[in-house]
Amino acid sequence: MPETNQPADTPLSTEGSDEVTTSYDTNTKGEAPEDERPEVRKFLDSRRNRLIVAISGIALAAVAASVGIGRVVNAIDQRSHTEIVNTLPGLNEESAKTVESTTPAGQETKVDSYEQSMEKYKDMSVETFEALPRDERLLYSQFLIDQTVGRGTYNQLYGTGKKDETYAIKPSSISKNNNGQEIVDSSLFVTQIACLQYIEDVQAKENQYDTSDGVKVLSSKYYDVGGGLVSNGYKVLKEFLGSLTTPSGAENKDTATDTSDLMSGITKDGEKVSYKIVTHFESVDTKTKYTRYIYHEFTSYDGSRKGAWLFDTSGDTLEELKSISTIK
Repeated sequence: MPETNQPADTPLSTEGSDEVTTSYDTNTKGEAPEDERPEVRKFLDSRRNRLIVAISGIALAAVAASVGIGRVVNAIDQRSHTEIVNTLPGLNEESAKTVESTTPAGQETKVDSYEQSMEKYKDMSVETFEALPRDERLLYSQFLIDQTVGRGTYNQLYGTGKKDETYAIKPSSISKNNNGQEIVDSSLFVTQIACLQYIEDVQAKENQYDTSDGVKVLSSKYYDVGGGLVSNGYKVLKEFLGSLTTPSGAENKDTATDTSDLMSGITKDGEKVSYKIVTHFESVDTKTKYTRYIYHEFTSYDGSRKGAWLFDTSGDTLEELKSISTIK
């Protein structure tokens, strides 16, 4: 394949720069959230959806409704959010420190305190949301990620002793200095969070998957979303999320074998970006891939500065990646 739109791979130094980091406390190896106690947890379904999701979104398969494997996926606590916030450690003083929040002292830092201000994004159609500026989309997708972790939902599927514990990811702090493994882990973590979104209904007999919020979470995974020039991975994963009926687990592992230096280039829209190329393979598709992840900083819902590694494009060879690149 001819090498067109080949990027100018210019190493970009990070020395002396102000580092913005994003981190999450999933507590997968620590003490279980209080709502995991036998007296309060609710197993509402005898099925368990086992989803095998490729990090690039291209190799993706599902084995649904596996009977007898467990009841973890649909064991999300159905109490009101207020009750859950009162009983879960969530973003307590210790875990809040890892979120790198710049919220003024004395102001409540729990994620759910921002829920009302996020309602306009929740109520938006996916199409309207996708048309928003990238930084505005990211503040809501970051809210959903922090909320899913803070309420203990992530641990109900991936926590210690759970069926999908082996697939649990404890993301490293996000910064320009991340290596390839940290980058692919952060991307797969977002996929897991997207698959866990659910509609709150205390009367429901079964947790219903929230397709709208699930797709909106993907703004923390892909650089471009919507109906324009987007990666095939985004299209496939978006379609797949639309097929879910209950919150589910993403059973996949991604292994990085090489990472480029931090590079710089110009996108098709004239944006100057920093990126790294990661060589990696997935447990569900062992073929080696070469993927470009763009590092992007934004202001989150709580006023803090965050960083994210966003999927740009991927190829089976480095030459193919460069030939289909829109970054110069």
